[in-house]
Amino acid sequence: MYIIAVDDERPSLNVLTGAIREGMPDCSLSAFSNPLEALYHAQNSKVDVAFLDIRMGDMDGVSLAEELKNLHPKINIIFVTGYTDYTLDALNLRASGYVCKPVSAEAVKKELKELRHIPESENNKPVRIQTFGNFEIFMHDTPVVFHRNKAKEVLAYLVDRRGATVTKKELATVLWEEREYNRNTQIYLQILISEMIRALNEAGAGDIIRRQHNSLSVIPDSVECDYYNFIKGDPHTIESFHDEYMVNYSWAEMTAGTLSRQKDGRSTQEKQ
Repeated sequence: MYIIAVDDERPSLNVLTGAIREGMPDCSLSAFSNPLEALYHAQNSKVDVAFLDIRMGDMDGVSLAEELKNLHPKINIIFVTGYTDYTLDALNLRASGYVCKPVSAEAVKKELKELRHIPESENNKPVRIQTFGNFEIFMHDTPVVFHRNKAKEVLAYLVDRRGATVTKKELATVLWEEREYNRNTQIYLQILISEMIRALNEAGAGDIIRRQHNSLSVIPDSVECDYYNFIKGDPHTIESFHDEYMVNYSWAEMTAGTLSRQKDGRSTQEKQ
């Protein structure tokens, strides 16, 4: 379980993180005294649960919760407070729960047992992406359906970039090498992006994409992917690669070549 804890008062943050570690010792915990740093972390990492102090200086907990929910729609928000003046705003956000200061391990355990959204097991991710051979994406082993092939290609390129931020202009260049990046191209690209997001949302996989003002990226930790497992060095996945990677798309040939060389290099080392 991936948890973040945010409190701009360092002593309170230390008590909170201590309670979380005692209550959920196997979790992956990141602590922040600066809400903006927590938000940046969430833009680039998987977050299942956020313990947020409601009253903070630069950004209060309710505002931070709104931003986190935009990034991770199924995130569980647990407010940490000794105050009641934000209760209505917090209820409107459909928070998973509340703990009162000073936070105890027992209170943490209780809230984590009653989460609104149950985190998927790290070894049982519902979204599976296949890149060896043809590109496909599955939700609980059911293929995600895209009404436009180019919308599916947008997702494929994001997967290829492994979480790196991709601008809309870069996407347009990949999709249409010779096409001018004018107003018409921008409008059509936005239609494709909207179609991609719609297809993912309908399948229940919308939270694998991180959206920013003029760019997109996939969240690698949110999916099971043969390409990513290859990069991690999984022997079974490496053995299953037969020089075919996203054969639907010509731009994928460079990655295919890189994977082939890496596999050949591993085979050579094993023989020596």
